[in-house]
Amino acid sequence: MAKSPANGTQKRKKLICVVGTDDFHQKLIGKIPEAKDWRLVPVLHRTEVQPEHGLFEFDVLYNRARETIDDLDQAPDAIVGHLDFPVTALVSLLCRHYGLPGASPEAVARCEHKFWMRKLQREVMPETTPKVRALNPFSTEAQQAPPCPTPSGSSR
Repeated sequence: MAKSPANGTQKRKKLICVVGTDDFHQKLIGKIPEAKDWRLVPVLHRTEVQPEHGLFEFDVLYNRARETIDDLDQAPDAIVGHLDFPVTALVSLLCRHYGLPGASPEAVARCEHKFWMRKLQREVMPETTPKVRALNPFSTEAQQAPPCPTPSGSSR
């Protein structure tokens, strides 16, 4: 767990875990003026969360991130993400696990899933929310005809 400073007067830097970053962006984050008081630790490299082949196993990434954080010498003060999905989902679950403030996994899922987001928007702004329907993109029905008409003037 957290080690005490050697002389007892040195201020402990806040441990900020950054999920899905790379060296270039980690250096940019380090240039934020407040970063002098932070200890930035990369958790999962960009290429792990967004591999070129496009495939990843979410549970494997989540467990690897937890192992990395658990192996640190102090508990994290914050967990932030550098990219969108799956990083946003990972960060929300990690923040919940470590008791840190952050968006709930449910809120992140609603924001990232277009159908769920449109359903919520329709509850608040029904007159300005476009009609949408959930569909299975792998079904033959979806490939033959779209389930909703496209707005006039737009291309398919």
